[in-house]
Amino acid sequence: MEFRIYDILSSLIHGVICLGTAMQLFDWSFQDYGAMYFAALAFCIGYLINTLGSWLQKALFWSFGGTPTKQMLRNRKGKIYAGISNAPFYFSEELVEELKNDCQADGIIDDKFSELMQQVARQGENTRIKDFNCSYAFSRSLLISSLIISALLIYKSPCAWQTYLILIVPIICYCRCRNRAFHYAKEVAMEYLHTRRTQKIDNI
Repeated sequence: MEFRIYDILSSLIHGVICLGTAMQLFDWSFQDYGAMYFAALAFCIGYLINTLGSWLQKALFWSFGGTPTKQMLRNRKGKIYAGISNAPFYFSEELVEELKNDCQADGIIDDKFSELMQQVARQGENTRIKDFNCSYAFSRSLLISSLIISALLIYKSPCAWQTYLILIVPIICYCRCRNRAFHYAKEVAMEYLHTRRTQKIDNI
C-alpha cells in the first residue's frame, strides 16, 4: 500500500478542519491522548470525507447538468463552445469526429466516447491531467467539509440568524468544485485531441 503526499495532506487538512471545529463547538479535548491521536483521528475523518465525496459524485454531476467530460462533446445551447464560460472548449465537433473514428460509430455514444477519451488522454505524458484531477478531488472534499462545518454551526446555534451566513462558504466551494471539474474535463479533451493530432503527423 503506497500513500502519496497528496493523499495524506488532503485527508489531514479536511479532517483537522472538521475535527477542530467540532472540538471548539462542543468543548472536546484530547489532552490525555496527545497530538498523535488527534492527527490519526483527523486523518481518518478526512479519509471518510474523501470517500463521501466519491459517493456523492453522481449527484454533483447531476447538479452540473451532466458529466463534465460528456459536456465537452456538444456546444452549450446558444453558445459556440462546450463546457462553461470559465472553462470553454471550442473543438467539440473535431473531438466527436475523432472519437467516432476511434469507435467506428456513426452515432454519439456519450458513455463510450467519454471513457475512450479519458483512456487515451491518460496514456500521454501530460502530468497536468493528474494535477487537474487532484485539484478537482480536493475542491470536492472541501465542499463536503464546508457542508459538515455549516451543519455543526447551525446545529449549535439554530436561532441566531448570523449563523446562517456560514452557508455562503459551501456555495463558494460548490462553484469552485464545478469550475475545477470542467477544467479537468477540458484538459482531458485537449490531451486526447493533441494525442490524435500528433499521431496523424507522425503517420505522414
